[in-house]
Amino acid sequence: MQGAGILTFGDVFFVDSATGSSDNSGKSPGKAKATLEQGINVATADQGDVIFVLPNHAETISSATALNFDTAGISIIGLGRGYNRPTITFDTVTTTTIPVSAADIYVENMVFTANFADIVSAFTLAAAKDFALYNCH
Repeated sequence: MQGAGILTFGDVFFVDSATGSSDNSGKSPGKAKATLEQGINVATADQGDVIFVLPNHAETISSATALNFDTAGISIIGLGRGYNRPTITFDTVTTTTIPVSAADIYVENMVFTANFADIVSAFTLAAAKDFALYNCH
């Protein structure tokens, strides 16, 4: 078990658009990373790392390469309820998407919304087994 009393064999990281920074370690809410991509990039594949996305986190992605689910075996868990849940907004072009290229990624309690008409696909999976979305909107 690592950090914050969370049951996992991996590491725990935090993401917060309000107070986070790319220079932070992501290892505590006070040292959160600023974007989910930064949180994913510090996680290690297949060791059970958990990324907590703090309440009211807001992030906009504007291309198919801005946010990539490319670290296998991670869990991404949004904190908060209702309108306080973390929100990822798809913007700018119809091809804005989140590519999922790693296996065993679990995402819970996040809001994914489009701020541009006719987004083709929120997620594109390429050989990514066992991708799971739970309680997401």
